[in-house]
Amino acid sequence: MEQNKIRTYLLYALGEIILVVLGIIIAIQVSNWNEDRILKESATYHLSLLSQDLNEDKELLTNLIGIFEQNEISIQRLLNTLKRLEPVRRVLHEDMIRLQLEYNFKPRNSALSVLVNTGEIGALDIESQNLISKYYRSVDAIEERDMITNAYIQTKLEPHIFDEYNYLYGIGNSFPMLQEIYQDDTRDPVNMDAEQFLSDKKLEALLVARMYQNRTLLELYNTSLGHLHELQNHIED
Repeated sequence: MEQNKIRTYLLYALGEIILVVLGIIIAIQVSNWNEDRILKESATYHLSLLSQDLNEDKELLTNLIGIFEQNEISIQRLLNTLKRLEPVRRVLHEDMIRLQLEYNFKPRNSALSVLVNTGEIGALDIESQNLISKYYRSVDAIEERDMITNAYIQTKLEPHIFDEYNYLYGIGNSFPMLQEIYQDDTRDPVNMDAEQFLSDKKLEALLVARMYQNRTLLELYNTSLGHLHELQNHIED
C-alpha cells in the first residue's frame, strides 16, 4: 500500500516536471516565433525603404549614362579630327574641357546599412539576398573604376591640357561654366592652334586611354542599372 502511494507520488511529480518542461519549451518556441515574426516584419519594412534608395540610385545612374554617352561623342570627335576625318572646329574647345570632369557614383545605402547591421538581411528570402548582393557588387565595381578613372584624369589628361592648351579656358569656349565666367570678357576669342593639335601624338594617346576608361564605366553603369531594376522589380512583386 505504501509502495503504491510512493509510486503514485513519483508519477505525479514526474508528470508535473514534464508539464513544466513542455511549458518552457512551448514558451521558448512562441518567443522565438514572435521574434522571427518581428524580425521579418522589420526586414520587409526596411526592404521597402531600400526600394526608395534605389529610386535615387536609378536617377544618378541614368544621369551618369547620359553624361558618359556625351563624353563618347566628344572623344570620337577629337579623334576623328586628329585622323583628319573632320576639320578643327571651335566645338573641340568644349570637348577638351568636358573630358577633364570627374564623377563619382555615390549610392544611397542607409536602408542597406540597417538591414546588415541589425541582421535583418538574413530574414529576407534567398532571392532578395542574392539580388541585393549582385547589385551592390556592381556598385563596388563602379566605385573602384571611378577612382582609377579620376586618378587618370588628375595625373595624365588634365596636366597635359593645362600645359599645352590653357588658352582654351576663356571667351569663346561654349562649355557652360566658362561661358558664365567670361560672358563680360571684352577680349577676342582665341582659336585652337590647329597645327599644334593635329601633331599632338601624346594627346591622341591620352584620348584613346580616356575612351577606354569612359566605355568601361559606361558598361558598368548600364550593368548596375540592370541589376537595380531586377532587384526593385522583385521587391515590388
